[in-house]
Amino acid sequence: MIGSSIDRSAMNMAGKRKKECGGSLLSEAVPAKKKAGGSFVKKASITIYLSLMLMLIVSVISASVLSVKVQAGRSRVANSVDQAMFSLFAQYDRDLFSKYDVFFIDGASGSGDMKIGSIYERLTDAMEYILKPNKGTLIGGRNLLSLSVTEGAITGYTLATDVNGGIYASQAVDYMKETAGIQLIALLLDKYRRSAGITEQQESQKGLLDELQEGYSYEDIEAMSGEARIADAEEAAELAEAGYEGPTEAEARAEAVPDDFVNPLPFIEELRRLSVYDLVLGTSADVSEKELDGTSLVSSRGAQSGVGIIDVPEGLDTFETGIIYNEYILTHFGNYTDPEREGSVEYQAEYILQGKPSDRENIEDMITKLLLAREASNLVFLYSSPTKSAELGAAAEAISILLYIPFAEPVIKALLASGWAFCESVVDVRALLRGKRIPFIKSDDNWQVQLASIPDLLTEGGIDNLTGNDGNGMNYTDYLRILLAVSDRQTHISRSLDLVESTIRRKRPGFRIDCCIESLTAEFSVRSENYVTLTEEETMRYRDFVKKSESGS
Repeated sequence: MIGSSIDRSAMNMAGKRKKECGGSLLSEAVPAKKKAGGSFVKKASITIYLSLMLMLIVSVISASVLSVKVQAGRSRVANSVDQAMFSLFAQYDRDLFSKYDVFFIDGASGSGDMKIGSIYERLTDAMEYILKPNKGTLIGGRNLLSLSVTEGAITGYTLATDVNGGIYASQAVDYMKETAGIQLIALLLDKYRRSAGITEQQESQKGLLDELQEGYSYEDIEAMSGEARIADAEEAAELAEAGYEGPTEAEARAEAVPDDFVNPLPFIEELRRLSVYDLVLGTSADVSEKELDGTSLVSSRGAQSGVGIIDVPEGLDTFETGIIYNEYILTHFGNYTDPEREGSVEYQAEYILQGKPSDRENIEDMITKLLLAREASNLVFLYSSPTKSAELGAAAEAISILLYIPFAEPVIKALLASGWAFCESVVDVRALLRGKRIPFIKSDDNWQVQLASIPDLLTEGGIDNLTGNDGNGMNYTDYLRILLAVSDRQTHISRSLDLVESTIRRKRPGFRIDCCIESLTAEFSVRSENYVTLTEEETMRYRDFVKKSESGS
């Protein structure tokens, strides 16, 4: 009752106030039109204006958000491609790196066939971890950026064998420059220049040796001696018929030769008839019997080539890079004095120089070359040394008298000098193969084989008893360095790749060096917000990869 009376009082007061104001409160704010039937329609201009403004603001905000998302997507796409490339290049071949200090991706994954499609899948898979942060997580969060790879391709790649193996060689040279240092490289340059001088001397000395060997042989001397003995016998018979009982002129000269003098020429000829293998190494030498399968080597088959070769290194034909690569060979490949037991062949530097499939053949060829080099050098010393030259003259005179051909003394002297130098060379080369050092140019003090001791070389242990060691001389590696300096560099690179491939194949039979990737270019198209397609292309080389790793970026 009380509530209803209060409501009626409020209504009466409102009615009075309405009359006093002369109209309704609503009519003051919004004009009205009268419609048929006496009802009114009020205008909504403010509501429409606010709605339009709100739509405009929402559109601007939506466009701004979309633009920000597209730009953020563009940045994420670039980052995803970079990280994917970095991830791919982090999967370098560990065996190649640990053994040869070079970075390459095995594009065949050990199968023997290049798998570019597989590499592309590895790239896109790595990208998706950046494009879709919730990939691979147990709790799938919300991805604010709608990004998806629509298409892509690997548009270029460079292989280790491209540019005739220059891609591999450039990495090897870079490694040596980084690890050797400027001072060591300068030392190597000086050493190789001196080696070049030694090589020139050897060439001139070899010319002298060739001239001597083009003359008479020991068989010719024996033939002349036989004829002279027949003539002397006929003379003795004639003298006997005439009643003369004394010695002939030739016999009288022979009596003047000391009784203990031994003609070394027959022993020298017997030494020359032996195989250089048995002569220098000896029958008890432990020589590797490993052999390469030449038909499967990269140098004997058609190597695959890269596509759109990237950033071909320059300067590999310079003298400096050549000697640096030679030093890489000497530090990363085995030789007779330091064999590579895990390799497909053990005497690898010898294979690079000689190219024969077996260790035995290569070391035999090396021994022959070393004997010729040492024989030429030793021959020069014999003629330049007054002491040795006098010994040669006296021995040649004695031999010519004993053989009844004194007129052939100059020829005998030349043969004896060549044979004596050969005997000294046998001792020298055996010392080199035993890891010892010998002087390049001999002196009277370090000359090892005397004329009287030449017959001892045919006895067991005879050569070893004469083998010495000169701490300031050249060792076997120094001679390899000289031979590498004067031989074809492209051949070195090609045969090096043979050894790399065949050695890795001992653990991974399907490995191919011409499937190893050094640099790569990839292009991707990514759809952002189903609105715009973003395209990103990137090229990466292992030089870039190493620099990024070192900088920690």
